[in-house]
Amino acid sequence: MKISVITVCKNSGSTIEGTIRSVIGQSHPDIEYIIIDGKSEDSTLGIIEKYRDQIDVVISESDSGIYDAMNRGIDIASGDYLFFLNSDDRFLHDKVVDLAVKAFSPKYPEVIYGDMIFLNVNSGSVSIRLQNKINKIYVYKNSPSQPTVFYKRNVFDKCGRFKTEYSIVSDFEWMLNAILRKNVSLQYINVALTLFSSGGVSSSRRNEIHDIERSRVYSEYFSQYELTVFPFISRYLRSLTTIPFISSLLNMFLNFELKNEYTVSR
Repeated sequence: MKISVITVCKNSGSTIEGTIRSVIGQSHPDIEYIIIDGKSEDSTLGIIEKYRDQIDVVISESDSGIYDAMNRGIDIASGDYLFFLNSDDRFLHDKVVDLAVKAFSPKYPEVIYGDMIFLNVNSGSVSIRLQNKINKIYVYKNSPSQPTVFYKRNVFDKCGRFKTEYSIVSDFEWMLNAILRKNVSLQYINVALTLFSSGGVSSSRRNEIHDIERSRVYSEYFSQYELTVFPFISRYLRSLTTIPFISSLLNMFLNFELKNEYTVSR
């Protein structure tokens, strides 16, 4: 099975080498690696050039943002599944892709996702985000994180590309559309896929834009009643929503279970 790994970058000289090495070192025999660069002005392109003979496609041109670049990667990719690996993230080890593909259901769902390891660069602490439970309250708070998702190539024909009017949360909006409206087939695999670095300096302007965009997405996909109740449930009672008996009782009042049986078991 062919997997297209797409890395979008701009001025990522301090991190891109680790990302590249984590891809080209994978044991899976059929990986197409695509890098879409937004006309970097630092050392990024020089680092990419060091590994050019092990990268299938490199494009460096101006774009209108990360999601525009990701859409260009979708148009180029020829793999059975696509995986977006950010330029400051990396695969957890060299057998990750191989282990993931071996766990794919023979039904070949449209979206397959695993788990992610978080590294706080400030404290040095490490934690894992398990994504093995899913309902409407779960996806309200955290849809399957993009650096853990394998997208079947034709799912973008069904659900569309990433919306470029969003600068930060378009992948979140895409996943809500796919799950809540398009009823894509999903599979969770019990494999930790990527190491995600968090912490560091956070821009207040970026946080403000994130909050504005996320509010727009919420208003599109959730009712006013859900926007009133779900934040409290998500913060204090979310674990109860994954216990079958309690979940059934709560769902009688909150209607948070996803009605369609699209989740593909392993």
